[in-house]
Amino acid sequence: MVVYYISYGPPPRRSFWRPALLALLILLALSVAAAVAYGIYELASGGGGGSPQAEADGGVPLAEVLPDLYRENTNTTFWVDTSKSISDGGYLEGVKRALAAVASPYIDEDAEDAGQAPENSRAVLVTFSEVPESLPGFFSLGATGDAAEAASNWVRAADKLATVNRPAYIYDAIYAAHEDIFRLNDKERDNVIVLLTDDRDGGYMVVDIVKPVPCGPDIGAMPEEVCSPVLETVPIDVNELEPCPASMAAAEGEVCIPMPAAVAGSAIAAYYPVKPEEVDHCPPRLGGIDNACVDITVDYQPFNPYDAKPCHRALKVEPGKACVELESKHTRDDLIALLANSKVPNLRVYTIGLGPNVDRISLELLAAAGRGQYIDCPTVDRCQVPE
Repeated sequence: MVVYYISYGPPPRRSFWRPALLALLILLALSVAAAVAYGIYELASGGGGGSPQAEADGGVPLAEVLPDLYRENTNTTFWVDTSKSISDGGYLEGVKRALAAVASPYIDEDAEDAGQAPENSRAVLVTFSEVPESLPGFFSLGATGDAAEAASNWVRAADKLATVNRPAYIYDAIYAAHEDIFRLNDKERDNVIVLLTDDRDGGYMVVDIVKPVPCGPDIGAMPEEVCSPVLETVPIDVNELEPCPASMAAAEGEVCIPMPAAVAGSAIAAYYPVKPEEVDHCPPRLGGIDNACVDITVDYQPFNPYDAKPCHRALKVEPGKACVELESKHTRDDLIALLANSKVPNLRVYTIGLGPNVDRISLELLAAAGRGQYIDCPTVDRCQVPE
């Protein structure tokens, strides 16, 4: 059998424009479907995830955020980072204004929001650059009869906040706040922790390696550790320098500065000895050359001399000084587990990150574990408050 093959010439070339057009049409249809689905989600969820004011001006001021967290029927602990960076970044003054706004409705009886703050709530103000062994007690800003006085004391306490040259112990602060409200065991109120910081846990501290001093028995130092004074620069009135009380063991040539120490709800007068030649011009954040300042020792920091390292050149430390890296005794994972399994009634943890250097991930995790929220504040006048 003979098979014949008949040729009609070379086969025509395949055209690709039809499949390409089909692919484009499919992508367009998918985009339209996604946009419709997103629109339905937005309508169902109530908007774009921020308040109208936040969308209009890019955020709300911190002074509007804090009073809102101090709600009806709460025990609220406001923990403030007073490490040196929060002042260098310009955040501390804004934090003071925001804390004052918590109590402002009680001070001016003619104010538009007078009397609108929560009268059944209590508050306390604590700093966590040094976590105290025992925390101040909660007190009411809205108690009948003495509301204005309590609120004025609160504002004075906020105004007295000053930075110290030591790290911020974020995890130790949250742990101490949790233990405090756990012991309180108040089932009638929401128990709220509000933490404000501009950095991450711990940090570097400048220590004196040439003239360290033995740590006192109340410091709780390890056997190999010595202590370095923790200094705070404070403005003073040179006209208020006076002879030290006879009960003080002042050195020859020293005079005393009366130092009122504001503690939320009360004021304690104390004296600090200083030599007149140690008084110097203030740094810019405290008024510059127009004001007089002095470094006072507010505490002693234990450290192991073998852990001391040369400081970064940007710190411009004096000869004989070095840096030690310090951090909280508790870890982030410890705190997440503690908050997630907390038995504190009605616990809410709000973490507020100020500026670009904050450890946002850790603060978000802590807030989520504490059934609260993380609030991002690139500046104190621009905070993004989640719905």
